[in-house]
Amino acid sequence: MAGGKATIIASVFAWGSGSSDTADFFYTSDASSPNWQYIGSVKPSGGQEQELKIAYTLPNGPNQAVRVQFRYEGSNSGACVAGDYNDRDDIVFAIKPAHPGSGPQQASYDSALTVPRCSEYGSKCDSVNLLNGRGTMSGGNEQNAPNTIDECADGNSGTYYVDESVEKIVVQSVDGSTMTEGRSATVIATVYSWSANSDYADFYYASDAFNPTWHYIGTKQPSASGIEEIEISYTLPAGENQAVRVNFRFWEVSGVEKDCYMVGEGIGGPGSVSTGLRDDRDDLVFRVKSNAGPFS
Repeated sequence: MAGGKATIIASVFAWGSGSSDTADFFYTSDASSPNWQYIGSVKPSGGQEQELKIAYTLPNGPNQAVRVQFRYEGSNSGACVAGDYNDRDDIVFAIKPAHPGSGPQQASYDSALTVPRCSEYGSKCDSVNLLNGRGTMSGGNEQNAPNTIDECADGNSGTYYVDESVEKIVVQSVDGSTMTEGRSATVIATVYSWSANSDYADFYYASDAFNPTWHYIGTKQPSASGIEEIEISYTLPAGENQAVRVNFRFWEVSGVEKDCYMVGEGIGGPGSVSTGLRDDRDDLVFRVKSNAGPFS
């Protein structure tokens, strides 16, 4: 069932001591139009035949697939790495959909909204690894960039895992119940910070993801350089399809706005202009039940 845990077991034959071989694992929520998502890599414990395993959370989607890429040396630069000794195989399978309001949900890319979206009710919406990277920064091109509803662009300067990026967004109910209008929710942004003294995360929400008016929630700073989760809570407004935005920026705004801020809201003040060279902003769309809805 979508949202449940699954384990991929790959039977492989490793050459020599196995130290030169690696198995890369991927999944896609739609086998008919695959967008491969990296799960992780596992190295053999030795040579000869053996089983390599990795677990992941099943996304939404009735027809899914997993891929195992078994490669000799090289690096994991995608789901189809060329090599004379490399092998990759897929398997397609059906998944029972999660019941509305059944628990945590994983986002999939919505090509109409151009952002990750959880289309079912749940206690949590997780962008998983759909937001990794920023724009076309060196070593960290973000898939489906800029991952914003209104195509508010990212900065492209810097190097991945050296300079700023938003890696993941999670929005979840505070009490673990299905996210509902009028109740509290927490936005958790996983970011990579270049400097805790110079980086800022601005949080916004929109009650209608299909016609967004952005409202400022607040601004938080990371506590240190590197990867970190930054959290902020707010009250969910009325609206079935809502969105949150995280704008992770280098330095404070002074004088003319240099980031893509929301009109009339928050630190940026009025106007929406050009992007900071190392700034990243990403959106996440999720479903919220009405107080008068069938799942109240």
